[in-house]
Amino acid sequence: MSKTAVQPARSLQLLLALLTDPSGAPSVDETEWDSVVRWARSSRLLATLHARVARAGLTDTLPERVRAAMLSEARLARHRAQMARFEMFELARALAAFDAPRVLLKGAAYLAQDLPVSVGRFLSDVDLLIPRSRLDDAEQLLVRAGWQPQVVDTYDEHYYRAWSHELPPMRFPGRSLELDLHHTILPITGRIRPDVAALFDAAIPVPGTPFHALCPADQVLHACAHLFQDSDLTHRLRDLADIDALLRHYASDREFCPELTRRARRHGLARPCWYALHYCERYFRTPVPEELMRGVKGAQPSAPVRLIMDRLVPVALPPVNPDRPDGVALRLAQRALLARSLWLRMPIWLLMYHSTMKFARRLRGRLRPQAA
Repeated sequence: MSKTAVQPARSLQLLLALLTDPSGAPSVDETEWDSVVRWARSSRLLATLHARVARAGLTDTLPERVRAAMLSEARLARHRAQMARFEMFELARALAAFDAPRVLLKGAAYLAQDLPVSVGRFLSDVDLLIPRSRLDDAEQLLVRAGWQPQVVDTYDEHYYRAWSHELPPMRFPGRSLELDLHHTILPITGRIRPDVAALFDAAIPVPGTPFHALCPADQVLHACAHLFQDSDLTHRLRDLADIDALLRHYASDREFCPELTRRARRHGLARPCWYALHYCERYFRTPVPEELMRGVKGAQPSAPVRLIMDRLVPVALPPVNPDRPDGVALRLAQRALLARSLWLRMPIWLLMYHSTMKFARRLRGRLRPQAA
């Protein structure tokens, strides 16, 4: 294999192009593949890329080492998917007596519905939405069945139960997937509070299971909110790829775009939706209908904010560069977007209190070994 280096920008552009249209795979040389594979693995998109190349019938055109690397990652993704199916089966058994809605979210929902986005997607947890008034009942049933909370300390416990949109993560001993019990889709202290009752009312049954999934529009909006309202966007290209895949899948339904606009307004999620459409077009050339962009245009940020985001997001969103350490630009972008995410998630008083508690915990951690 040639040792000629491929420029990072070129490698990322090539990865995005192949994810969007894998027909160009046969024209990629081995040196380029070496870099693309490492970027794809870093962004947790290698198995997704394999699935799209295979769907196009082009697997045999790949260099042998590239094909082997992709196949290995695809097998790992399938293994994780099987583990998630088993986890959902066990959840159904544990919650058999639970007489309230159980709505699968994100990757678990994609998998249970057999959506195209689930193929090659690497799962690390199962997310379940439960009415807040029934969280204690669900948690007790799961603890009795063997799941255990994964909590670091009493402050984290309090933070989850008082201010978060989910309970502390749970895990069954000996199994690697976490279970996250949600009662809404964004922190309850945040600046946007989706209509939870509307989420449950519009949820659709998942055939062959006791679970539901969010309706298509709410499913897309949850992905938008998760990325652009509840994260710092750092190394989250995979999440944007999810939104692109969901939009492409649901776009064939003529009612989808009007419904997405209506639901975005109902939940107060038009701004995160605008960001998602804007960056999906920019990164994946997602065919966003004009009517959909018009529907959320009123929620677009001001010109100065757009300018800042368009400078920060391209620096922070891509995966870790496998060929060089983090630079100053990336660290600055990360800190700016982290500050943005905290500002969106918490009122100022809680942000100050939370930051103080986290600082005190880090300080105790540094002093404890010295005291010993």
